[in-house]
Amino acid sequence: MLFFSVLLHEFAHSLIAKNENIKVEEITLFFFGGVSGISDENLKPKSEFIMSIAGPIFSLVLAFVFFVIFSTSSNIFLNALTFYLYQLNLMLGVFNLVPAFPLDGGRIFRSILYWLIGDLKKATAIAALVGKLFAWVLGLIGFLYVLKGIYSGFWLIFLSIFLYSMAGLSYEQVVIREILLKWKVKD
Repeated sequence: MLFFSVLLHEFAHSLIAKNENIKVEEITLFFFGGVSGISDENLKPKSEFIMSIAGPIFSLVLAFVFFVIFSTSSNIFLNALTFYLYQLNLMLGVFNLVPAFPLDGGRIFRSILYWLIGDLKKATAIAALVGKLFAWVLGLIGFLYVLKGIYSGFWLIFLSIFLYSMAGLSYEQVVIREILLKWKVKD
């Protein structure tokens, strides 16, 4: 059910991308989430904003639907399932709205910065820095949990390392793309 919820979240991004005439090559699911393989990284701020916010909004709508079913059902098995799906989609939607690049909230933040300053590289640098700072905070919280004997803190540390590295790689992709756009294949 976790992967199905993540798949629907990513599917929402992909539907909006298709609506914006942007090619979606694939949807990849990871242990901590998923990513829609959008072929056109040269997005306009408005398109990126709409695509980025679609996933969290869809997750929050799913959370609401599952909460309503949970609240109105008297079936214990259906209640257990819908309560789990309500919580899962609520966490997925809210966590993805954190303005830490490369999360959806970070992409929303980058699209706003890109719209305001008109420079994708600078907007990505700022959004990636915020993403890295968030990763450090998440890692510190995980470390403090581990010190207190709450070993689920290791998951936060692992997630923080993943987010930190993805923020850096995402910025590097923008820089490399900007450099390579100046050259033709024959050169």
